[in-house]
Amino acid sequence: MRHYGWQQIFIAETNDLRRRTLEQLGGFTPYNPISDNRPDASADLVLDAVGSGRTRAESSRLVRPGGQIVHIGLQDNAPGLDTRRLTLQEITLKGTYYYRRADFAEALALLADGHVSSQGWCERRALDDGPAAFIDIDKGRAAQKIILQTR
Repeated sequence: MRHYGWQQIFIAETNDLRRRTLEQLGGFTPYNPISDNRPDASADLVLDAVGSGRTRAESSRLVRPGGQIVHIGLQDNAPGLDTRRLTLQEITLKGTYYYRRADFAEALALLADGHVSSQGWCERRALDDGPAAFIDIDKGRAAQKIILQTR
């Protein structure tokens, strides 16, 4: 997002390990949306990449009047979106789920040019550790994406 000119970027992350990784990267304000230290700010653009009732409620709270929420994630269909606020504050809600070939090319270019780093996000484990890896993800003990190796 910084690459595209956004100055102040908040990232809601409930996992302590992932929040620490974001803090080490710098340039973001990571916070736990469940805790009391949520930012007292409003955002022009909110990307909800989780798509739970809780993240829809946080998106509704955080977006400024006239701002935009882009809903990407599909975790659940629980309530949370404040449609009254969306209407009265003229907030735009856009849903998107499709990735184009150009999106993947742009992501690879951002990685290759060093604008985005994968450092600290990937962990390799043996294929035999697969069941434990899923348990660690579920329990919040795995900060990164886990790659299961066959050899």
